[in-house]
Order: sequence, then C-alpha cells, then structure tokens
Amino acid sequence: MQLQQLMMSMFVLIAIVLMTGEVPDGSWVLMAPALFTQWIFNTGLAMIMARLGSKMTDLAQLMPFILRTWMYVSGVMYSIDKLTASAPHFVRILLDINPVAVYIGLIRNSILQSQRIGWPGSKPYNVANCALYHTGKKPYLEYSAYCHGAVPMNALWLWGIGWAIVALVVGFVFFWQAETRYGRG
Repeated sequence: MQLQQLMMSMFVLIAIVLMTGEVPDGSWVLMAPALFTQWIFNTGLAMIMARLGSKMTDLAQLMPFILRTWMYVSGVMYSIDKLTASAPHFVRILLDINPVAVYIGLIRNSILQSQRIGWPGSKPYNVANCALYHTGKKPYLEYSAYCHGAVPMNALWLWGIGWAIVALVVGFVFFWQAETRYGRG
C-alpha cells in the first residue's frame, strides 16, 4: 500500500518538477538508488519500532507526532543553510546529516539541476559571492554554491548508505533479540 502511495507521489512530484522548467537528464537515474537506500533505512527503523510497539501499545498514537516533528527539523520546507547561518557549525552539520535531511537532499539533487548548481560547496569558495548570499539581497541559487558546505554533495551518498546500513543492522539485531517473546502476551 505504501509502495503504491510512493509511486503516485513520485508521478506527481515529477510532473511538478517538469512544470517548473527542469529538464530530465542522466542524474534522474540516481533517484532509484536514493529511494532504495531510504527503503533500507526505513526497514531497519520499522524493525526497531515493531519491537518497541510490541510492548508499548500506545507508541502507535505517539509516532505520528514524533515523525512530523522529525520532518519539520529536517529542512523539508526551508533551507537548513539559511536557518543555521548564524548557528554554531556543529548544529548545521547535525541538521545536515540527519537521515531525513540526507534522503531529501539525495532526491532533490537527483531531479533538480537548480539544486545541484546551488548546493553549498559545489563551486570554489569565494568570499565576496558567499557574502552576497548571506545578505539575502541576491538570488539564493546564484551565490550559495560559493559558500562552504557543511556536508559536501558527494558525502550525502556516504551518509545515506551509512544510515541505511546502521539502521538495518541495529534494527535486525534489536528485533531478533526479542524474537522469542513476540505473540506470547
């Protein structure tokens, strides 16, 4: 059921992206491995939540609020760069390596050329252009690429794969350790 909803959402997303003037290119193929690594991460997380939910039945009522809060912290509707411009560097890094932000970044970078062009650190650092970006007076995508990125674009793949492996291994071991207690009341 979730896969069907994902496919319908992806069709709508692609239609919207095409209407904004983005042109499909070879990087669109990267959407598949990005979704696959997210699927692996979600599977590991589901195993963790299944074990916790087997003993704490009210957890199902709390999960939508936790997930919604996690989504809002992950830069879904705002730029993490802009929000953390005056924050300590470690805060920006923590928000950038957050698993949801990593998978959002991977999908955005795969289908939006404008996102790839404007990714902080995708062009050589330039003090003047970076300063223009932080004043907010120039277009975001024109100058953000000249600033230092907290997490380089290529490192997103490493973080995505790393989160997927960690979640799957931890989730499997955590779920498996209580295997004998499931379904026994």
